[in-house]
Amino acid sequence: VATISGLMGGTFSSSSGLTIDPTTGEIDLSASIVDTYTITYSFGGSCPTTTQVIIELNPPAEPTVNSQMTNLVTPTITGSAVLQIGETLNLSVDAVNYTLGDGNLSISGSTWTLVIPASNPISPDGTYSVVATITNGVVSTNDLTNNELIIDTNPPSVDIQNEPIIAVNGIPFNVTFEFSENVIGFGITDVVISNGTSSNFISVDGNTYTLNITPNGAGDVTINVVAAAAKDVAG
Repeated sequence: VATISGLMGGTFSSSSGLTIDPTTGEIDLSASIVDTYTITYSFGGSCPTTTQVIIELNPPAEPTVNSQMTNLVTPTITGSAVLQIGETLNLSVDAVNYTLGDGNLSISGSTWTLVIPASNPISPDGTYSVVATITNGVVSTNDLTNNELIIDTNPPSVDIQNEPIIAVNGIPFNVTFEFSENVIGFGITDVVISNGTSSNFISVDGNTYTLNITPNGAGDVTINVVAAAAKDVAG
């Protein structure tokens, strides 16, 4: 409702797109379109005059979603949102909707946090879009990104390649460790060798590593990788 200082009894009007009560100046947001408007307050009588004011109906600010890859099916997802009075935030993940105050979605300052509950695990492994929406009851604004969440619960596997059929004491041979995907944290101490020593560990790329092994004892040379020694980006 407009606050009037001065003459009373005038009439409010605006250009098309803004629904305004001609008597009170109250704007019906639900029936108006986001835009910039000039509102005119007109007086008739023996001394007709008008006064004008420019207003903007703005949509909510765009929220954001932080991208992540995780091996958890109940991850914690974060992003940003600037809420004005009368606005609220909603999120949709894997066809499940969350709202502020539901015990899962919260906001502190401009940072929102969604903890996926155990009752709604995200499955199967794959890439998911997290849709963040700010609404004021009339207009809604979504985040501009897609496929922000990757769920990967499968650990990487490894194939040890180029082992010789016969190993000779004192003569080194080179083996390759080929992982099914890029890994982190894999090093020479993660390779356990019996009847031999290791040297010259080389990282070829994210999923390929080589190592020299020198036999030094009686019996077969065995090569093993410590369980869970290497992790993928999801952890």
